[in-house]
Amino acid sequence: MIAHGVSTTRRSLGVKLANGEGWAVYAEYLLRPFMPRRARLISLQYQLLREARAFLDVDVHLRALSAVAALDVLKNDVGVPDGMAKEEVERLVLRPGSGASYFFGFTEFVKLRQDAQRMLGRRFDQLAYHDFVVAQGRIPIRFLRQAVLERFARS
Repeated sequence: MIAHGVSTTRRSLGVKLANGEGWAVYAEYLLRPFMPRRARLISLQYQLLREARAFLDVDVHLRALSAVAALDVLKNDVGVPDGMAKEEVERLVLRPGSGASYFFGFTEFVKLRQDAQRMLGRRFDQLAYHDFVVAQGRIPIRFLRQAVLERFARS
């Protein structure tokens, strides 16, 4: 963003976990096929954790699930070690919405790319697409979607 001259305001305007963390998870998703098998397994384990966070965050804050039950899910279903599971539950309790933001941002970036690919077909250029997205700065995802579909995909 800095190299393309994106203003300080635009670089910080949409600073939300869904943007930055969602983009990071999206980038990991793109790299996964090129990772060694062990790294892929670790990446998939963290993807499972991020997906669990998304659902546990909402359930804990809606009181549909207790913190103790969330801890049990993390340890027994997701396979997270005890200490890490405790930290995750503390994070869910203390920072509402953070658990869901990673997964939400990731899914939005995947959907946006798929929509751009559908619109452009064989003309879709992954490098140009990623350059365009990064050049927009950290704007809220709904505005990024609008820019991609109205300016990038129609150019």
